[in-house]
Amino acid sequence: TLASVEERPLSDYATAVAETRDITLEDGSRLTLGARSSVDVVFGADERRVTLLEGEVFFDVASDAERPFIVVADQAEIRVVGTRFNVRRAADTVFVAVEEGEVAVLDPGVDAGPDEPSPQSAVRPETLLPGDQASITTAVTRLASVAVEDIASWREGRLVYVNASLSEVIADADRYWTGQIRIEDGAARELELTASFRTDEVEAMLDVLAVSLPVEIDRSAPDLISIRSTVEAG
Repeated sequence: TLASVEERPLSDYATAVAETRDITLEDGSRLTLGARSSVDVVFGADERRVTLLEGEVFFDVASDAERPFIVVADQAEIRVVGTRFNVRRAADTVFVAVEEGEVAVLDPGVDAGPDEPSPQSAVRPETLLPGDQASITTAVTRLASVAVEDIASWREGRLVYVNASLSEVIADADRYWTGQIRIEDGAARELELTASFRTDEVEAMLDVLAVSLPVEIDRSAPDLISIRSTVEAG
């Protein structure tokens, strides 16, 4: 289970399990933090920088051409001037989806040469427009476009997935349940599903998964739900 809000000394803003929070920054930009999420905010004369330490945030960025707005999440760096977009950290992958405006995602797989003054000067940005989605690990990968009304649907209490891995779905669900949800094997983690669930019905969602996917749900341990594949290896 992730640390409690009180155990996050490096974050300027944070939320607890199943909590969402609206924040207005000094420049007028608005952040909506999802459950079990935390950010660090540093504003300077030349840039506005927010580091997503964990979880998920929807950004509504106030336009300022003289000070680009930069979001850093693990290996991902996202640059905008003024736009609306969602960023989510899940294990070793960062997901970005754009509702409005234009977002530049820097490719973490491009290294600077020895004579470059800054690593970012050698990085080629991937431009995302409304409805565009991308995942970032060691490179930027475009995903299938999504209806803009489904972007950050968690703000209305819905989790929407299209061809998502079970590990991605459970990483989100775990932020809305007071115990821990754990996938016990790789076969289960890689299962894919397209579905929509309510954030306040996590246990009911797991019952649906047990019917629609080859998995079993174990609730025998207190405050722990374990998920295992029912397909034998080989």
